[in-house]
Amino acid sequence: MIGSFALLGNAQQIVSAEAATDKPQLSKEEKQKQKEKKEADQIALYKAAGLNDEEVKKVMEINAEAGKKSAEVRKDASLTEDQKKEKLEAIRAEKNAKTKEIMGKERTKKYNELKKEKAAETN
Repeated sequence: MIGSFALLGNAQQIVSAEAATDKPQLSKEEKQKQKEKKEADQIALYKAAGLNDEEVKKVMEINAEAGKKSAEVRKDASLTEDQKKEKLEAIRAEKNAKTKEIMGKERTKKYNELKKEKAAETN
């Protein structure tokens, strides 16, 4: 009887592993299109929150810089998971402070509201 449970457990793991690989792999072109759409959506949200073109450019540069720093932290095999988490939180906090400096309190609030609405629409 115990052997049956072990076999069943292994079968579930195999099915789970197969299900994980059933995700369609996107081509480079599809990934690029997704990235461009995400960026365009992000810009639209910033504009809707009241940012002008120059402010949008600055905020997007801040986001890109934070993204690069975050990617470096995630790749750093010398860090523990807790250290990575701590560093990523520091990067997020720095990014948020810089963007809030550009956007101000009211436009940051408006942006966050719009972002929540957009997330609710897509879910």
